[in-house]
Amino acid sequence: MTLFDLDPEHATEGYRRLLDKGREDDRERLDGMYARAAAFLDANFKDQFARATNDRFFELRLANALLDHDFVLEAAAENRPDFATRLPDGRRLWVEAVSLSWGQPGNPDRAPELKEGLQPAPIREVLLRKTSALKEKRDRFRHYGETGVVAPEDVCVVAMSSGGLHPHVEGVGLPRIVSAVLPFGDEQITIDRATGHVVAMTHERRAELTKTNGAVVPTTAFETPEEYGQISAVLHDATYLGTWRGDLQPARWVTVDNPTALVPPPEQLFTWGTRYRAISVDGAVQLQETPAAAPRPST
Repeated sequence: MTLFDLDPEHATEGYRRLLDKGREDDRERLDGMYARAAAFLDANFKDQFARATNDRFFELRLANALLDHDFVLEAAAENRPDFATRLPDGRRLWVEAVSLSWGQPGNPDRAPELKEGLQPAPIREVLLRKTSALKEKRDRFRHYGETGVVAPEDVCVVAMSSGGLHPHVEGVGLPRIVSAVLPFGDEQITIDRATGHVVAMTHERRAELTKTNGAVVPTTAFETPEEYGQISAVLHDATYLGTWRGDLQPARWVTVDNPTALVPPPEQLFTWGTRYRAISVDGAVQLQETPAAAPRPST
């Protein structure tokens, strides 16, 4: 069972690069991951891996990460979220996956092309891609709820990959997925002039983004239960296939809990990445950060 016996003529550049000499170990890893997870992936996964490589790589990586951490996945099926399993307490967990891209070249909200020298990071553009993907998957979960596939008591998670935004995958500081669902903007530092010591680190409130056409896009999804209450959490991965070499890379995985979710996520949901929760402390909103558990080998 291999992913690499398809005609590369109509394949993506990423797929063709995996065929290069020197990538034998990567092909072997991916084939092993596919053999393990094939029953939980779409029937046309192999063909689509060659034609939408970044998207399918994330689904493959996500499936293996879930299996690595003892989730018992149900066989793939149509007309339901991408992955179905059960939590230890018996509740159903649904995971809907999405991989980000910059869209068509004419998109006015694409990141500008990289040039020599320094240039601002395209934070607005990255956040717009993430808010758009979240809304798309929110609508998908709504549909599954309306058709009775997803029950009101089920835990619903959107799993998102920004690997397709390379080289603008992630930056320093607060993960951008946090700022896409909660209104945490640029970091602000308060310094004591007398001592030179940092006395406070906060974030400005950024509740919206403005697209090139003037449309306003909110970044308050997890503050609006009437709009996003069905989503219990977002699981985000920043791994880029071009630099992936088979390890789990826990630093690239982030979970953001929805504090206004109708069904809150359980305490120990995805332990292989950093977890963020917004909590209220003396009337102010603070982020609680929980580091990843000790990594396991594999994806």
